[in-house]
Amino acid sequence: MKPKWLPVGLVVGLQVAWMVGTSLVQERSLVHGAVVLLETQPVDPRDFLRGDYVILNYKISDVSTALFTPPLSSALSPGTPVYVTLAQRGKFHQVEHASTEQPKAEREAVVLKGTARYQWDDAGTPSQVRVEYGLERYYVSEGSGNARGKMTVEVAVNLSRKGIIKQVYVDGVPFADAARAEADGSSPPSRGTDGFGNRATRSADRTVLGRQIPPRDPRTARELLDLTAYYNAALTNSWEIASGEDTTGKDLDALPPGVQTLAGTPFDVRGILQLNSSRLAPGVYPHEIRGIKARVKCRSLRFLHATRSPVRDGIKVASITIHYADSRQATIPIVCGENVRDCESTEPCGNAVVAWSATNATSRLGLYKCGWLNERPEVEITTVDYVSEWTEAAPFLIAITAD
Repeated sequence: MKPKWLPVGLVVGLQVAWMVGTSLVQERSLVHGAVVLLETQPVDPRDFLRGDYVILNYKISDVSTALFTPPLSSALSPGTPVYVTLAQRGKFHQVEHASTEQPKAEREAVVLKGTARYQWDDAGTPSQVRVEYGLERYYVSEGSGNARGKMTVEVAVNLSRKGIIKQVYVDGVPFADAARAEADGSSPPSRGTDGFGNRATRSADRTVLGRQIPPRDPRTARELLDLTAYYNAALTNSWEIASGEDTTGKDLDALPPGVQTLAGTPFDVRGILQLNSSRLAPGVYPHEIRGIKARVKCRSLRFLHATRSPVRDGIKVASITIHYADSRQATIPIVCGENVRDCESTEPCGNAVVAWSATNATSRLGLYKCGWLNERPEVEITTVDYVSEWTEAAPFLIAITAD
């Protein structure tokens, strides 16, 4: 005679096994999946928070029928599988093309699977297909409250083309921090133009960082731009790639602070302007630092910089935009292998030279100097923007010199 509890135990065991298996699959996706940053669209505020999850409305959810290959011969039925190939356009990933057929695996392509919900016509433009990806709800802690602002979502896409939410940001701040700040009536930690990420915006952290940054020598020439207000890391700070990673030796502590002549150019070396990437711990550093004050006329600019984590040559990892007093601007692409490389490399680099290198306890580190020729030397440069392209390489800038 079989024990009466056996069927119940079997059911419970299967449920536990399913939950553990699901958790392992999701964990593996979060660690090994391709990471994309998605832009959201506004939703009705009354429907924004239902119970304990946030409703997310993505720009990639409205897919033009003109992007489908092969072309659609009829309207898609609800529930039809849709595969969208995503391509990075600036900071965000967007739909490059779509198909109802599963595409062949391509090493560099990021393909996200969804299902068609409905299709509609928009006067004067191709029809649109509404696609859901299973990413439309972001579950939050019970009673954690709401947060308002521009939302962006970091998603990991696994080999099965399934997306899993890694993090939701509100105006660049992790959702939990933004909701907590709104509930407390305080200002949320900003990732604004001053260059401070979530960790560094709090006044206490600003004070700590300020103590780690040497003061600027008052005799320093104005052509060596003063970046004091924009530093978000000290030369002695280790880079945080992932929770629990050994960061021993992953710093620039060996770089002497102060005015240093490197590869024939004087630089004011005192701190770091670090930008984020798809590999750095989310919420620590900003995607962009805008409005860096320059107020100089010059024939050229010299940049002392590098990246954290390598990418293959030819990939654009950042851009530097020059703003002139007459409102015109020029943009300098920062491309791996052309004018920058990973800081743990001292290999030759196109239009850049290794300006400094040293060996620490774990590796050999290097910084690159690249130059930009100003075609409008008679017009004052007012400000400079530094923007990450959200690749695996996290760009950072040490100093800028005008000459």
